[in-house]
Amino acid sequence: MYLRFNITTVFALIVLFFMEGCTPKKITIGEDRDVTVESQMVVVEEVAHDKKYQKLMGDLDYLLFTKLDSEFNRDEEWIVYNKKPIISVLDEFISNSQKIQTDIPLSLMTDEYMGLAKSLAYKANFLKKLVQNDNVSKMDKGVSILTSTCNSCHAVYSF
Repeated sequence: MYLRFNITTVFALIVLFFMEGCTPKKITIGEDRDVTVESQMVVVEEVAHDKKYQKLMGDLDYLLFTKLDSEFNRDEEWIVYNKKPIISVLDEFISNSQKIQTDIPLSLMTDEYMGLAKSLAYKANFLKKLVQNDNVSKMDKGVSILTSTCNSCHAVYSF
């Protein structure tokens, strides 16, 4: 009898565990949007199989978190007199941020994703204008805003 009780209890716990895991959960992101875990998994799985899109996103991450970060970690005088490499990296970043608006998996064609992608391109263009106009005092804030946009998208889409 004691052994049967333990097996029954274990079986019930296993069933509850799997029922809980299969129930759609709501993830609240901000105040105005809910996304189910299942819908997120469809997006993540589709993106994981799209090698072209993965490369594009990897290039954006590399450009922002490696190349631009290293360029903006120099002193202000160097940035003003050697802005050509920074503008070149920003041009490539802008080009890729425009591609993620068109060369994307179908599951990403949502208003939310497109808004984030367009915002990324807009903010990268804004940062480029700051560099072109030698507005060094606002460049750090521009990079921070650009990074924040990337992080917002990654938080929503988990890739």
